[in-house]
Amino acid sequence: MITTLAAPAFGQVFAAGAPAKMLASCEADLNGDKNADLVLQLETVRGPEVIALLTAGDTYRGFIIAKGSGAQLRLRCELGDGVTTTSAGVGNPKPRVVRTPGAYVVLYEPEGAASAYVWTGSKFIEVAIAD
Repeated sequence: MITTLAAPAFGQVFAAGAPAKMLASCEADLNGDKNADLVLQLETVRGPEVIALLTAGDTYRGFIIAKGSGAQLRLRCELGDGVTTTSAGVGNPKPRVVRTPGAYVVLYEPEGAASAYVWTGSKFIEVAIAD
């Protein structure tokens, strides 16, 4: 049973039981285990967050992959065995390919900056892919 509470009076922040606002979501096998994983972009009382839920049997393992302003970008899941880093930045670094388990998360601004979040086997790493 899910219960929601009425909005708190006088602008108070009330977290216990207050609903989070889902902004976007996507589903892909992010860790290569042949099970669909979930990515949720939420507005919580702590601010915006992007949370990856990796399937673990009958349950999920949760990872916060972005918070704050970085979590307010647009969200999509992509398929592919690698992502190429951007050459923009200090000293114009040489682009390199970062291998993925077959899918990854992208947070992006249209016609602007983008970062990929790739599962390494124990955590997600952020890879700048556009500037």
